[in-house]
Amino acid sequence: MDRKYCAVSCALAGLVSLMPIGGCARPRISHESSGINVYAEGIDGWCSGSVHKIANDLAKETGAGIDVESVHYWERSMPNIRKAYNEKKPILLFALSAGCDQVRLTAKKCEEEGIFIDRICLFDPFYTSYSPVDIPDNVGEIRTYFSTDKLDVLFWARGDIKKIETAAKEDRRFSAPKFIRGSHWTCFFPENIMGVLKKEIDDVESRKR
Repeated sequence: MDRKYCAVSCALAGLVSLMPIGGCARPRISHESSGINVYAEGIDGWCSGSVHKIANDLAKETGAGIDVESVHYWERSMPNIRKAYNEKKPILLFALSAGCDQVRLTAKKCEEEGIFIDRICLFDPFYTSYSPVDIPDNVGEIRTYFSTDKLDVLFWARGDIKKIETAAKEDRRFSAPKFIRGSHWTCFFPENIMGVLKKEIDDVESRKR
């Protein structure tokens, strides 16, 4: 089985992104594996417990190698991304909310170094509320997911779905927006996100066989 390198970036928007309480204090998680590699970056304290559980569960269920970093340290992922690219492994980046912008920065850095990213998956891409979507040309596919709960005090942090719909019409790398159960806060709980993540990983892997 080909190894895959995935970057999962999670940072809640608004107060959480402004106040990364506990994010930098959480211990780093690392699972070594000869199979898939998953990299988690951009985690704020308020949601890091959930993402750490997802990382551990993915490692257990898929045999994935998992790395988890704290918020605003996306550049720490670059050595592993360079290694994966040099070994001709597929690269898959995940992000949630404000973390989507950090994964976008990661992709731009990879573009500068000539590294191809097979796919980016953006969950509630908050930065699109105030900025162009702006995914660099070195990314092969872009998938977006939006939370759906009607009663959601953080609905404003979901991002601009109209910008994604326009991008999907103008740029064939974009798929039409998809939707995920939960609020902006709960969509990244394991019961809502695990199945989606596993399908995305399996899909990219199957295309590389």
